[in-house]
Amino acid sequence: MHNALLPLPDLNPPKVASASGLGAGGGAGALGDSSANFTVLLHVGKAPASSGSVVLSFASLPATLFFGAEERLGTLSVSGQGTMSVTVSWTGAKLIEGETIRIFGAHDNG
Repeated sequence: MHNALLPLPDLNPPKVASASGLGAGGGAGALGDSSANFTVLLHVGKAPASSGSVVLSFASLPATLFFGAEERLGTLSVSGQGTMSVTVSWTGAKLIEGETIRIFGAHDNG
């Protein structure tokens, strides 16, 4: 009999510390999956801005971080790499009230 090795759930996905630019009633949250991947869900509220940011807090210092986002979010930039608090910012976004935009990420805790 063969035993399959299943990946363990990511017990340390980032937490959203704050978000801006998503409009009135907008907000953000992060979900982890069964590996070191995570998705930040941005819910767009009324009258969103074309730029904004989300601050992610990690329980342990990630050795490496990777980010990607849907094209409608515009230009993505990341600051704070190498710390436990990372800011992901965007400019030139074309956000529509009521939609959910995703930022995809992966981290390696060494």
